[in-house]
This record gives sequence, C-alpha cells and structure tokens, in this order.
Amino acid sequence: MTLIWCIVSVFNFPFKVVAQDEDEKPIYTGWEDGPIFVSFGPNLSKVYGREFPIGFDFKQSFEGGILIKYAIADMFPVYFGVEYQRRGYAYNRIKTGTTQNGKYYEDQVKGRVLLSYLSFPLLFELPAEKQKNKFHFIAGVSTGLRIYYNEKYDASRTFPKDSLTILTSYVKTGNDALDFLEFNLCLGAKYRILPRMEIMALASLKGFGLSISKENFITSKELHNVFSFKLLYRITSIESLPIFY
Repeated sequence: MTLIWCIVSVFNFPFKVVAQDEDEKPIYTGWEDGPIFVSFGPNLSKVYGREFPIGFDFKQSFEGGILIKYAIADMFPVYFGVEYQRRGYAYNRIKTGTTQNGKYYEDQVKGRVLLSYLSFPLLFELPAEKQKNKFHFIAGVSTGLRIYYNEKYDASRTFPKDSLTILTSYVKTGNDALDFLEFNLCLGAKYRILPRMEIMALASLKGFGLSISKENFITSKELHNVFSFKLLYRITSIESLPIFY
C-alpha cells in the first residue's frame, strides 16, 4: 500500500501545483474569454525632426478605441486592438529682413496642422504571472497609419515705413505627410481601480516610418512623441459577441 501511495503522490504532484497557482494565472485562459475594453482619454503629442526648420510645442488632443486583452499560451497577457488617435502641432513664426530696395519688412506666419491616425497597439502586461496585482507595467509596440492631414495658416508681410500689409492664407487637406506608416516603441503603466475599470498611462516614441516619397521610403526625419492617459472600461468578452451564438 505504501508503494501505491507513493506512485499516486508522484503522478498527482504536478496537478496540485497547478491548482495552487491557478489564482496567479489569467482567469481568461481560453481565447474566447478575453475581455473587451473601450478606451478613451487625452494625449500630448510632439512633432519634431530634421524635416522641420523650427521646433513645435506639445499639442493636447485625444484618442480612443477598442482593446482586447488576451493571454498568449495562457501565460502572457497582452492588449491589442485599434484606436483612433488625434495629434497635431501649431506654429507662430516672425521673421524680419530687408528687401533689395532697402525696405524693412516683417513676416509673420501663424497656423496649425491636424493629424489623424489609426493606431494598432500590441502591449504586454508585466509581471505576467501576477494577475492578482492591481498595478502592472506595460511594454510593447504600436503601428500608426496616418489617415488624415489638414494644414491651415495665415501669413502676412508688413512694411512699417509704408504702412502696408500684404495678407495671404493657405489651407491644404490631404494625406501628403512625409511618413504615412510609423512604428513606435511603447512603455507605461496600468492600474485597476474597479473590477471593470482600469487606467493606463502610456508613452510612445516613433522609431521609423515608411514614406510616401520613393526616394525616402524608409525614413526617420519626422518623429513623434505621444503621451496618453486613458480609461479602459470592460464592456464584454469575446465569447459574448453575437457572432458566437
């Protein structure tokens, strides 16, 4: 009997370990159990790079979309989905000079650029084995597809001595951006404030992009930093979608 008890204990040992660690694993071990979140919140974006002769300030805007949480191999929780992301920048330049005729002038250009992206994040939750924790670090990548570009500015040239001002305006809409597809590195943190509600702070730094122009198809001339703070609210799970009925 002692021998039989030892054999049963040896073969049953792994199952006891799994049972003890079950609370530390994601409770959505099946792909169909993945919770679906609606995300929304403000962001700060900054555009810079060798392509621009001047620097721009941070621009406040917003982003939001759908994120799905899924455990790869029942062990590595990740967030993925699609989000609409609004960015932009503004400029106000003043330049002075003298014409060939010796007339002093002042040039002023004031405008703004609105940018719209579809962002496709893939974010890992760390530490993966501590699913009971309310606080987690976030690390991963995202791909951004620019879908809208709008630039509008007003310019003027003033000759103070002649009391003369020449005004002009410019509006351009179209996806003529230097990089229409970008690849970003993402770092941040997440905190669960309620069973169905989480907050996430995330920083994205553009690594490189694919350009529309053939001569600079792969480029890093136009860079973006985006800092976002958003609320994630769980609305359902994959298995609850109508397509599974």
